[in-house]
Amino acid sequence: MASNVDVGIFGDDKDLQRRKNIFGANTKPLPPAVSLWDSIKQEAMNIIWLVIAATALFAGLCGLFVNGWKALGEAISIIGIGFGIIAISSAADWFKDKRFVQLQSLTKDEDVTVIRGKYYATMSVNVWDLVVGDIVLLDTGMRIPADCLIISSADMTVDESPEDEEIQ
Repeated sequence: MASNVDVGIFGDDKDLQRRKNIFGANTKPLPPAVSLWDSIKQEAMNIIWLVIAATALFAGLCGLFVNGWKALGEAISIIGIGFGIIAISSAADWFKDKRFVQLQSLTKDEDVTVIRGKYYATMSVNVWDLVVGDIVLLDTGMRIPADCLIISSADMTVDESPEDEEIQ
């Protein structure tokens, strides 16, 4: 890792690029955005729309024998209106999902203090710009921004939840 407890990493552009090439880039995971077509398929598979379509078709076929073609036209118009509502609802969900993904990308941006390049000289770095070997300074209540080794601590407690226990 070529990292020093007092100095951190060298931290020039060449060193940062070398670390990214060797260990991989630190990328921001985002939830996958749903396509408009997938949103339409999901809304169309809602059981309520299937029941409405089946009921309209059944009523139209029964009405065909009693009232003629006029009843079948009413059934087709009900199904058409259902398709219109599905399209509008799907588009609204799609826009909402797209906006959610955009907001998710903003909430994960935060800066952390690292020792990089000089003896105990600190600088503020975005969590997505951290590289292997960075010395991160944590304060009380901070989230740990990456996988790390603890070099030193004072009165540190670890909250071990059931999910963290190793399964044997």
